[in-house]
Amino acid sequence: TDPFKFVAGIFPASAGTYTLLPDVLGLGEDWESVRSYMNKALYQASAVPLLLKAKDAIEKENTCTELDKRVNVMGFSEAGYATIAISHAIDMLDDDYMHTYTGVGGAPIQLSSVQMTDSIVRMHAGTFPLPQYLVRLGNGYSSTNSDVANTDKGQDMISEEYLDPVDENKDVREWVKAGLSYEEMVPYMPKPPSGLFTDLLNPSFLNMILNSNNAGNFDPCNSEFMTDDVDLLCEAIVDQDVNDTLSSFEYPVVICHSPEDEIITYSNVPNTTLNNNLIMIEDLPFIGNIVKPSGNHIESGGQCTFGFILAFVAPPETSNIRSILPVDDPDGTCGGEADGTDPTTTSSPTSPGSDITTAGTLATSSSDVDGGASGTNSTTNTAPTVSGSDDVDGGEATGSPTASPTESDVSAAYVLSTLMSVVAAMVAIAASTIIS
Repeated sequence: TDPFKFVAGIFPASAGTYTLLPDVLGLGEDWESVRSYMNKALYQASAVPLLLKAKDAIEKENTCTELDKRVNVMGFSEAGYATIAISHAIDMLDDDYMHTYTGVGGAPIQLSSVQMTDSIVRMHAGTFPLPQYLVRLGNGYSSTNSDVANTDKGQDMISEEYLDPVDENKDVREWVKAGLSYEEMVPYMPKPPSGLFTDLLNPSFLNMILNSNNAGNFDPCNSEFMTDDVDLLCEAIVDQDVNDTLSSFEYPVVICHSPEDEIITYSNVPNTTLNNNLIMIEDLPFIGNIVKPSGNHIESGGQCTFGFILAFVAPPETSNIRSILPVDDPDGTCGGEADGTDPTTTSSPTSPGSDITTAGTLATSSSDVDGGASGTNSTTNTAPTVSGSDDVDGGEATGSPTASPTESDVSAAYVLSTLMSVVAAMVAIAASTIIS
C-alpha cells in the first residue's frame, strides 16, 4: 500500500469525517475472478454499498450520531476515473446527496478517444513509457466482464495469440489474475527487437486506431475506419467513457492535470470554458496560488493529492468543506451542555433540528501506473456527510470525534498548522518512496 492512501484517509478524518477504505473488487486475496480495469460498474460496486452500509451501521450503533447527505469524492489517475463513476452512482441513488467537493486528477476522462489513441499510437511507435498499461486495459475488454457489449462475441481487445487458454505465459488474463506487477509482466510481453508491444492487440482494432490517427481523427470508434469486426468492442469502450458523464454534473468539479503528463495525456481535459461547473485547480482562489500541477504522472499525482487535501483547510471562499456547523443539543441528551453544543459532533446545516450528525469519508484506492496502488480516490464527507476513496486495504469506518471549525473560525494559525502537517506527511511519502 502506498502512503498516499493513508494521507487520503487521515486528513478527511482529521477534518471531522468518517473514513471508509474499501478494496476495489478483484484486489482481495479470496477473489476468484479477474481484476478488471476502467469499468464504471467496478468502482461503483466497490464504493457505493459501503457508503450506504456505513450510514446504516452508524445510525444503528449510535443513538446520537448519523451521517447526513453531504459527500465529497476525490481521486487521481485510475481513481480519478473512479471518482466520476462513483459520483454518478451517488447521483443515481436519487436520495438527496449533496456534493460539496469533487476532485478529478490525472484521469483518462476521454478514454475511448484521445486517451486510447494517444497511448496505443505511442506504444506502436515504442515511445509510450508504460506499455504494461495495455495489459490492464486489454484484459478489461477481453471477455472478462459480463456487463460489457463485446464479452464472448469474438471481439476481444487482446489478440488471440495472447489469450491462449493452454499456455498461461501467453494469456494476458492469467497474468492479471496472478497479480503480476507491471515489472513482472515485461518478460511475457512482445517487444522490440523481435516484436512490438502492440502485438498484444486485436489486429483489426489496432489497424482502426492507427488508420484513424493517420487521418487526424482521434475518435477511432466514431470514424470511417471502424468496421463490423470491432463494432461491439468499440461499443463496450465508448460505454465506459466518462467524458459525457462529467459534463452532465450539475455541481462544481475541480480538475487537476499536468500538461506534461506522459501517461494520461492532457488532451483528456475537457474544455472547461464550455461548462461553468468545471474548474481547473490552478484557477481556484488560495489553492490555485499553491498548486499548479506540472511534471510527469507520478509527480503531478503528489501535487494533485496535496491540492485536494488543501480543500479541507482552505479559506471558506475556496470550498464549503469547512462549513461544518456545531449542532444544537438543548436538552443535553447527547452529552452536550443543556444550553450549548456537543463539542464532539457536527451537524448538517441542511437538516437543522435533526439528530446529531457527523461527517464521513469513503476512501477507495486503486492500482495504477506503477503496478501498485498508486491511484487515490476518496469520497469525503463534509460536516455530517459521507465521502469515499478506493484503497487496497479494505477498511472499516473510522471516525474522528473532533469537531471541525466553522467557516468563520478558519484562522491563519489553523491553516498554517494544518499545512505544516500536510507538508510533513508529503515528506514522509517522499522518504517512503525513496526507501522502497
